[in-house]
Amino acid sequence: MYFSGLHKTIGELTDKPFYDIALLFLAAKGYRNLSIVDGTGDGGRDVATKDWPELRIQLSVQKLWENKLNDEAKKTFEAGKKHFIYVTNRRIRETEEAEFVQNKYKFKGRVEINIFDLDQVSTLLSLPGNINATYEKLGIPLQTKLTATPQEVAISNTLLFSKEARELKEEAIESRCKAQLFETPGVDSQTLASKVAASLGNAELVQQVARIIRRLQAEDNISKGDTDLTLGGIASAQVAAAKADFLQAKSLDVENLTKDFGITAEQAGSFVSISLEILARQERFDGDEAFATRLAQQISDAGLGRRKKALFEALGKLSTARIAQYGSALNHVFSTNTFDILRALGRSTSITALLDSSVAMPLLFGLTFGKAQSRYSVGASALHAMCKAHQIRLAVPAPYLNEMAHHGKKAAEFADIYNIIGDEPRQVLRASGNAYISHFGSLKYAGEFSDSLEDFLLHFGIKKDADIWKTRNKIASRLAEFDIGVVETPQWTPEIRQRVATCKKQGEAPVIIDDDASVVTFLTADSADGYIFTTWDYAITGLLEEFNRIYADTPSRVVDFLSMAYPAQFDSDQTISLVDSLIHCDERTARALASKIEKIKSAETAYQIQKFTDSARASGASETAVDAVDAFFEMHQEALVPAPAGDAGNGAPC
Repeated sequence: MYFSGLHKTIGELTDKPFYDIALLFLAAKGYRNLSIVDGTGDGGRDVATKDWPELRIQLSVQKLWENKLNDEAKKTFEAGKKHFIYVTNRRIRETEEAEFVQNKYKFKGRVEINIFDLDQVSTLLSLPGNINATYEKLGIPLQTKLTATPQEVAISNTLLFSKEARELKEEAIESRCKAQLFETPGVDSQTLASKVAASLGNAELVQQVARIIRRLQAEDNISKGDTDLTLGGIASAQVAAAKADFLQAKSLDVENLTKDFGITAEQAGSFVSISLEILARQERFDGDEAFATRLAQQISDAGLGRRKKALFEALGKLSTARIAQYGSALNHVFSTNTFDILRALGRSTSITALLDSSVAMPLLFGLTFGKAQSRYSVGASALHAMCKAHQIRLAVPAPYLNEMAHHGKKAAEFADIYNIIGDEPRQVLRASGNAYISHFGSLKYAGEFSDSLEDFLLHFGIKKDADIWKTRNKIASRLAEFDIGVVETPQWTPEIRQRVATCKKQGEAPVIIDDDASVVTFLTADSADGYIFTTWDYAITGLLEEFNRIYADTPSRVVDFLSMAYPAQFDSDQTISLVDSLIHCDERTARALASKIEKIKSAETAYQIQKFTDSARASGASETAVDAVDAFFEMHQEALVPAPAGDAGNGAPC
């Protein structure tokens, strides 16, 4: 995989080459206007920044990082600063960092520290938006493909697209919601969603968790008072029974360990909990992963170093171990990240999400005018936020930018009529055949915009006498404000135009066919790049479905596809508790995914492996984000009707 090669290279860098890489990392994290300050040559350099005067940043290649951190924290405190960032090319395990901060850090409460180690630096710089600059800085030839086995590609596709992975993730989140509410009843839905997302190690899951909470309410598994939530009677009994069954088995394990090894019940309970997490991940008790490191520390604290082998044998035979037998499937689901997206899209290192005009217009409107908690902002920002989290570039093909400009021109021609009609006809125009008028009417109806239609249109450079070229450029500028670019597409090929025309509905405007054919020609050209194409046009998605490096689908399905993966902002040891979910999960759901992954791993021919990939891709992503996405985008889908022949517009789905 790309990450492992870069990880090794950065880990071997000497001081000066690493400092250049560290500056790239900090820039990718959002720190700007940085410059390295000459130092004493002690294996570290300060970084000066005018934008954060209260902050001190140190880059270091020192092996004795604990001593270095305390020394630098002291300098930070003496300089009157309260926040210290330490970037190193040494690997610092999560458990090691926690132990240092808890017991060895001398300036706790006086200087806040953030530690970015080799894993975090390497992973962030491996992502599509950063990899080119990183390899250029290192002087390494850039490869356009990730290194991945056919099995790894098939597993990534299965985790992102398959029904089994989707159902297990939903089941795990649902079980966490029930268990959390069982333990802390009487919380509001927002608090519950935040707690569950945090327990799963991913704050980005809040919207998905909130949707599952609403579904549980609709199914009467969760009851809602005036503001607070409680678990329904049947659901509460199920959670209680599962927990009691597990605790009974655990008490037997604790009793046996205390008797056999002469340790306290508290120590035995800790051994059981940590061991189950290791077994669930199919890791080794004597490994170097996060939970194995914790286990080693516990063994040392209990003075059982000489009896370690016997203890490992006992831990492998725990009566509670049955609960961990399908933990690897759950671990796969919660370890799925941006790199799985890259592998699934043809192992490409460059991914762009393209928007057709039916998606780009409402997205731009929602990002521009939606208030923080409005349905417009939530719906529009879901796709935008997901792409940003995975560092996937967003762009609009140039032909669709022309369509957006022409739609605006039609809206400007209607402005005089809009201003003289009454309130009731204006409400009807929320279903207008023009995207601008439709969205403006919806904002007015919701009380979220007080200015005139002319003001709304002028924000995009649209007025009756405006030149289309200038309007197009203004819209491109507005898109750029949200980091949405424009890509030029080639002239369509006759064969592709014919295919597009054949699958379109009768009477489709030639200019619409030309635009779509140009985009399909661009996407299907010989390229190593991967693409996500977001559109309502099922005719176009059908033309693109056989390309592994392209995923074309509706906004809600694309959001669900992206939400199956965690943003790979850093690649630290995964320390969320799998057991907390496994206690309450339906074993059959976990078994289904575990069985499929095992079959992929045991497949011996490329033909057998490819069948798993094809099966996963054929099913496509789920469409469960309708309340977060389609509630916004579908409202405008019917509004995006074709303009008259000779004028640009966007056709309805075929």
